[in-house]
Order: sequence, then C-alpha cells, then structure tokens
Amino acid sequence: MGEEICGGRHCEFFCNRECEYFPCHSTEEPESFNCLFCYCPLYLLGDRCGGNFRYLENGCKDCSGCLFPHIRENYGKITARYGELIKLMSHQRERQTARKEGRNMKIMTASDIHGSARFCGELLRAFDREGADRLLLLGDILYHGPRNALPEQYDPAGTAAMLNERRGRILCVRGNCDSEVDQMVLEFPIMAEYCALPWGGRLIYATHGHVFNIEATPPLCRGDVLLHGHTHVQAWESFGDGNMYFNPGSVSIPKNGTERGYMVLAGSEAVWKTLEGEVLHREEI
Repeated sequence: MGEEICGGRHCEFFCNRECEYFPCHSTEEPESFNCLFCYCPLYLLGDRCGGNFRYLENGCKDCSGCLFPHIRENYGKITARYGELIKLMSHQRERQTARKEGRNMKIMTASDIHGSARFCGELLRAFDREGADRLLLLGDILYHGPRNALPEQYDPAGTAAMLNERRGRILCVRGNCDSEVDQMVLEFPIMAEYCALPWGGRLIYATHGHVFNIEATPPLCRGDVLLHGHTHVQAWESFGDGNMYFNPGSVSIPKNGTERGYMVLAGSEAVWKTLEGEVLHREEI
C-alpha cells in the first residue's frame, strides 16, 4: 500500500514504495519522495515550469534531473499555478477550433531585438501570455549595429539561447544587421529576404525594411499589406492601391518617442501592444 503521510494534510503527500519504478528520479531521501504528481502538471508550461530540465535535440523536454514535483513541500507551489495551465489549455482549444474552421493562426510579430537579453526575455513572456501560434521576427536579432547604442543587457549569445528554445514556433526574415555568423548560432532559418502570409483574402508581405519599404515597395496587389521593421518606429498607415503599411517598432531600441512593443495578427485585426501588454492601436485588416 502507498504511504500517505504529511506534516500538514494527507492529500498533499503520497509515497508509493510498491511502484516498480520507485523512485523514478534519483534521490537521497526516498522516504520523502512524493509520488502524488507522477506526471508533472507543469510540464506543459515549457521553459516557464520552474524545474531543472533540458531540451533534447528533437525539441522535447528532458526532466530526468528534476525533483521539483516530488518534493513534498512543493505541493502548494504546483497547485498555485493551475490557473496558468487552465489559460494555456484554453488557448490550445481556441487554436484547435480556429484550425477546424479554417481561420487564420494567431501570429505575434516583432522586430529589432538587437541582442538585448532583457527585452528578448520580456518579448517571449509576452508571446506566452498572448497564446500566439507563431512568432514572426522581422530581422536584426543579435547584433546591435554601428548606428545604435548598446541596448540594455546586451548579450547576443544569451538572446540566441532563449530564441533557440522556441525554434519550432519562430519564423524570421533577414535584417541588415543579420549575417551568416548569426545563422550559425541560431537554430531556425533567418536568411530569407521576405515572407508571404495569405491573410483573409489579402497577402501580407513581411520583410525587414532596409530593401523593400514604403518608399521602395515590393510588387503588391490591391489591398496587400506591407509589414516591416527597421525604422524602430511603430506604424499603421494606408498607401498605394488600398494597401496598408504596418510596423511593430523595436523590441529593445525604440525611436521617435515610441514604445518597446510588438504586434499581434489575429482574425481580421492587427493590434499593437507594449511589451507589458498595453494596447497602443487596433487596425482592421
């Protein structure tokens, strides 16, 4: 029989010594090994779970070195995060429904991180908060560039490591500060000059902005959207033959008094937000 003991409530601890896998993680205190969370509920939170894990080459999490859910005192720490799990599952259901109904994905787009580990981290937390399907980066990822001051917590290697953990969900185009050496440390393609996204009867032409921009437009059809970064200034304006120009601004080095932020494409709407999630502007697509 499993042993149910706990200094507080019995429901917070269960030690199943009869399990053929006990203890399933190496421990020096098997008598305190909590089997209650046989499968860790925080696994779904990815790199925000708070445990001691590593990512394998295939992108899966390896939690064999983590004892966090098996420490009896951590019961409350785990159950306190159930709200995050409910929100995550809600986002997943919304995405599944959207795919079944043929609706567009939810895409977060951002630009000009320029190697700031601090603001890259804030961007990825916002990505999780938004529950977006993909993160579209519009270039200038790691190098700060000779025309810019160093951003806060300038750490190209640390920035690359954070982004590599999300490599399966990142799309990217090349910026004028990106080079082949950057591609060597990033585990997702970054050297494409543009990305074309069909969106609700329109085409979104995404590029960095140093080659094609509102002054030197790529070939566009009526109603198409030109999306680029490079200027570090948020923008939403009409031009041409019913076309629109969108710019999410810069994640780390905003200019002209604009905010650090990103843009979200969802349904028939584009929404500009600060890194903290404050809405700056909404535009129908």
